[in-house]
Amino acid sequence: MPCALNRAPRARAWRLVAAAVMMQVIAANAALAQAIRGRVYDLATGAGVPNAEVAIWRGAVPLSTVRSDSTGLFLVGVRDTGTYQLISRKVGFFGGAIGDLHMTSRDTFELLVRMERIVQVLKTLKVEGEKAGIDFTSGFEERRKKGIGYYVGPEDIARRGFARAPELVWGVPGLTVVTDASQAGLPIQRILSNRASVFGACEPTIFIDGLMTDADDLTRNYTSQNIQAVEFYQAAQVPAKYSQGRAMCGVVLFWTKSGAGKDR
Repeated sequence: MPCALNRAPRARAWRLVAAAVMMQVIAANAALAQAIRGRVYDLATGAGVPNAEVAIWRGAVPLSTVRSDSTGLFLVGVRDTGTYQLISRKVGFFGGAIGDLHMTSRDTFELLVRMERIVQVLKTLKVEGEKAGIDFTSGFEERRKKGIGYYVGPEDIARRGFARAPELVWGVPGLTVVTDASQAGLPIQRILSNRASVFGACEPTIFIDGLMTDADDLTRNYTSQNIQAVEFYQAAQVPAKYSQGRAMCGVVLFWTKSGAGKDR
């Protein structure tokens, strides 16, 4: 009988320990219960966009990246409370952006992230003629004289001494450059606009010599030695010929030395 009496307090003690451990597990699960789930879809067709990269940011800091499944669905866990931004991208599409997701304990956001296909524009037919000079043409100068936008001229480019083309926007108000090493090979440098849109940080549309392109092309195929000038316009300032209804994050225009005869 003494042995039986001694076992009861020990059993109660083990039950208390087990209960405490269970509470810790429940608390940990609650902290991890915050999630952002959704579907990336094609704005024109309504179909899901498979294998789209969905990145979660906190301000200018990337936190995690997932890819949508074959139907466009994605799910990403968020450990801490706070305000987050979401950016989706895929080659051949304009990136989608959703900003200021205020996450509190056990929040789960259900999102629809729309993306729009990039219409491929063929380069214009080149007709041989007189060799064009490298001076800026009237389009660039006229826009600069209006005082709208931000301009980086050849003197600024030479003075800054950057090697890679995206880095030429360092110091431009409202823009920052982040390195994306999620792809194999040369790390891609992406330009982010942090005040061009109500969506917060997102990628502005990029043009090279008047032709729309993306960060991959800019990083892999151009250096500061190729670039003659850069223009940046926030969403409300974009010239009509470059807005095309898709400039919610602003527009960055790169002009190359070899393309000096084009309209700038």
